[in-house]
Amino acid sequence: MDEAIRFQKKAFEIFSDIPKFSNTEFLSQIAITLAELQEKAGLFDDALVCLHNAKDILEDNYSLVDKRTCKVKRNISLLYLKSSKYDEALSELKEVEELETTLYGDRSGNLAKTYKVIGTLLILNNMTEEAKEYLLKAQSIFE
Repeated sequence: MDEAIRFQKKAFEIFSDIPKFSNTEFLSQIAITLAELQEKAGLFDDALVCLHNAKDILEDNYSLVDKRTCKVKRNISLLYLKSSKYDEALSELKEVEELETTLYGDRSGNLAKTYKVIGTLLILNNMTEEAKEYLLKAQSIFE
């Protein structure tokens, strides 16, 4: 795993320095793969840096309201959750909620999953009434 991470980092560095590839979707995919490897190795903070790099690249190329950018933002929020950074996860998920509503509609499965995670985070923050609202919205879509 360490060797894979080292090679993926090297690829990111090399392609970042080549103008033809810097700030491209190709480079964002390298960053995403690196983040996945780092996450598997338990290097959550390093993985978050890589995912933020990927999000910035995708946002520059396709805008914030794009499925690719939204997916990376969702992965960032889930990584915050794994890192026990609940406030950051909740903040990121609220943004994902808005994006998914715009991209997929207010009855999508993606949005239902987001509602469920937001509801769970709200329970952890002792915000039970708001949590109940989110979990009921998720349930209505899942049904």
